[in-house]
Order: sequence, then structure tokens, then C-alpha cells
Amino acid sequence: MEEFFANASVSAFVGAFSAFVLVIITDRRRLYRKRKVLRNVISDSGDHARFKIDSVERNMELVQAGKITAAPIMRFPTETIRALQVEVIDILDANRNQAISALLYWMAAIDDQLDKAVEKAEQIVAHERRDPQCVEKQHLYAEYKEILEESLKNLRSLVQLIAHYVSGQPERIQEFTHE
Repeated sequence: MEEFFANASVSAFVGAFSAFVLVIITDRRRLYRKRKVLRNVISDSGDHARFKIDSVERNMELVQAGKITAAPIMRFPTETIRALQVEVIDILDANRNQAISALLYWMAAIDDQLDKAVEKAEQIVAHERRDPQCVEKQHLYAEYKEILEESLKNLRSLVQLIAHYVSGQPERIQEFTHE
């Protein structure tokens, strides 16, 4: 047996095989670490959604006071989440993968809604500069308020969905029904 391992070819094979196994173990550990990073980024997006809820509520209070702000609201990190999802897709089960895709859809839709709200606010500000007594202003305010209300409802739903994902219940995201 000692002669078998003393052979240079066998020793080279054992060394190469050991290196191969080490690389596989290291890659797996790296993938699981990235999956944890993905979960953390999604969790951070839940915090981000709560901050957006505060911003939308403040904008709605301003509308009630007859004021308006056209300040943009920072977008969700959907590209980062999508890139991490692609990297760890091999170790995600179907429920988690579908849940992440659903979360990305919600985040993108909410960002689009909030972009429309900013555009509507810019239109209102422009109308107020040109003609403070503009009749169309009330219609624009109503549209702006409607967009904010829908965004607020969607943000609250997103916070729930992210909580399901982070708590290890991704299947509840597929079961979720929008009010």
C-alpha cells in the first residue's frame, strides 16, 4: 500500500483531488454567505419601505395643508437583490426564488408609483408658478393624493411580505392577496 502512495502519479492525483474538494467546499460556503447577504439586503429593504411610508405620510400631510414637495424618494436596491438572487439561485428552493421575484416586482412597482407621484408634484408646482389660481390644480392635487394613497397601501403590504420572507415563510408571499 505504501508503494501505491509513493507513486508520483497517485500523489499528484490525491493532491489535485484534495484541492478540488477544498475549492468546492469554499465555493459552497461563499454561496451560503451570499444567500445570507441577500436575506440581509431584503431585510434592509423592509426598513427602507418603512422610511418610505414615513415620507409618503408626510407628503400626504403637506397635501392636506395645501403644500406640496416634489422631492424624489430613494429607490429600492432591486438590481442588487436581483444580482444576488442570480448568484445563489442554485441553493434557493423554489419558494424562496419565487418569493424574491415577487418582492422585486412589488419594489419596482412601488418605485414606479412614487416616480409618478414626483412627476405629478412637479406638474403641480409648475402650475402654481404660472397661475396660482389654476383650476386644473385641484384635479392634479386629487391625482397626486390618489397616487400617494395607493403607494402607501402597497408599501404597507410590502413590509408584510418582507417580514414573511425574513421570518423564513416565503410561501406566505405567494399566498398573499392584495387588498
